[in-house]
Amino acid sequence: MIEDNTALIFRRASLVSNGKIGSDVMTMRILPDMIGLSQKDLPKYAPMNPGTLFKGPSEEDAHGDVDNSAKYWVLCTPDFKIGWVFCEANNEYSIESTKTRAPYMYKNIYTHLRRLHLTTSSFRYPELKILQTNSKHVDLYNKIGTKGKKKTAISYDILNVRTGERWIFLESGTSLALMQDGIALRVGAPNKDHSFITMTPDKIQIISNNVEIWGRNKMSLGKHGYQVCGMIGAPTAVDGSPLLPIADMTC
Repeated sequence: MIEDNTALIFRRASLVSNGKIGSDVMTMRILPDMIGLSQKDLPKYAPMNPGTLFKGPSEEDAHGDVDNSAKYWVLCTPDFKIGWVFCEANNEYSIESTKTRAPYMYKNIYTHLRRLHLTTSSFRYPELKILQTNSKHVDLYNKIGTKGKKKTAISYDILNVRTGERWIFLESGTSLALMQDGIALRVGAPNKDHSFITMTPDKIQIISNNVEIWGRNKMSLGKHGYQVCGMIGAPTAVDGSPLLPIADMTC
């Protein structure tokens, strides 16, 4: 139990075991005090903020390798019996560190944004905040060889703290941009097959190898009384105007 005069300290810890279904409690190893202790002797802490879930490569995933597990800051009592997981920890936390060894790749993200033909006017470094990225976890998962049905890949969730604009990028090329003057969605890598949708106040543009629109019961284009129709057969002409058949129209 925490008393009014109980001291709380910040300590760096290794993630030993992720929370299981039905429990957000995580097994943590306080560094360096608990190096060498068995898992059954380690403390279990819940996230400090209710409803917040922390997930990452654990010592269990890394077959007991502390160097390749995710690191977190925990707020705990000096005897480590009571504590909470506060946030992810940077690898560089000493006073001698002048910069991080792995800063987020602003230049690469900016280039990716331009390749998507999206506006870069609000994508200014001094105004950008990384809401979430799994880049550190990806490096660790690759080191310990964790694999699944889908490729281990990096993602970024970025916010412009002044304009409120937001970008979500996946390493595969799939991206979402929410801007003051439009929305852009892309699926697929820029140099491969991809689909692209942009929406501005006066236009919606869809680009893809194949476009299918399916109205299960009814499909309307506007409210002008026009109907969608096609022509099958050879080209013909009406009053000198050529009418070309639609190559492929399915219903």
